Amino acid sequence: MLQVLRQNNKFLLSCVAKPITRKYQQKTDENSDPYDLTYRLSKFILMPEQNIYMVRPYRPVADNVVVFHVDMKFSKFEIKNYLEQIYGLKVKKVNTMIKLGQTLEIIPKGSFQTKKHKFPDKKVAYVLLAEGKFTYPDVSSAFFTSDEIKREFVTGSKEDDEGDEPLEDVKKKKPKYPPIKGTAS
Repeated sequence: MLQVLRQNNKFLLSCVAKPITRKYQQKTDENSDPYDLTYRLSKFILMPEQNIYMVRPYRPVADNVVVFHVDMKFSKFEIKNYLEQIYGLKVKKVNTMIKLGQTLEIIPKGSFQTKKHKFPDKKVAYVLLAEGKFTYPDVSSAFFTSDEIKREFVTGSKEDDEGDEPLEDVKKKKPKYPPIKGTAS
């Protein structure tokens, strides 16, 4: 097949760029100096789109390994740079794993068909620290500061009718429901 060369240099009018005519004047900030640093920073505030969550490991790991849930778009190199530059951690190696989300079959009321619901997948990063040990913080003590708050959380009432009894006994007690009328007890 022969290639046809263009013989003339004229273009169609639709190809030519037309000058823009605006009906209204564009809005501009009167006090805005484009060379002012605070103005430039206020125009472009950087918010992280991806988050990293530290979680306890699913299986036993070494003392210098920390487990994170990261965004699916994060690569190993980005995770390492994120932890080194923002948090100042010295990272030796990063291993990632994609944990599949759970799939549930739901049967709606009055229907015979099942609907499937899939929870989103998670990317888990196992970060090997270059030096030192890492211990996970004890978060349970931060929630409960005193025995009264623990008792209120477990039983749901502030009053202590039975007297001072250990918290384990309160957990073991089952609530007493009144019998329903018209049924054999």
